[in-house]
Amino acid sequence: MNNDSILLSIPSNPGYFSLVRLTASSISNKCGMNIDEIEDIKVAIGEACANSLCLTDKDTIDVEFLIKDDELIIKVSDVKENIPEGLDESRD
Repeated sequence: MNNDSILLSIPSNPGYFSLVRLTASSISNKCGMNIDEIEDIKVAIGEACANSLCLTDKDTIDVEFLIKDDELIIKVSDVKENIPEGLDESRD
């Protein structure tokens, strides 16, 4: 796998997070990661999707998996590092 890119676009609905976690698990396994690394990725991707859901009003969450020789890069749309205080969590 050299420089492959996989784009997954899901509705902004937590019911689809399991699809993203399963996809991340499959891709991570294909990249040769061990079970602990795969589980860590599944947790992180779920949290990133929840972050994106709470901090945007978009109808979709886009997840891009970039496979480059010996690394896997996962980008989730609209994730924020600094979550504002007093955030209305009603969308979660």
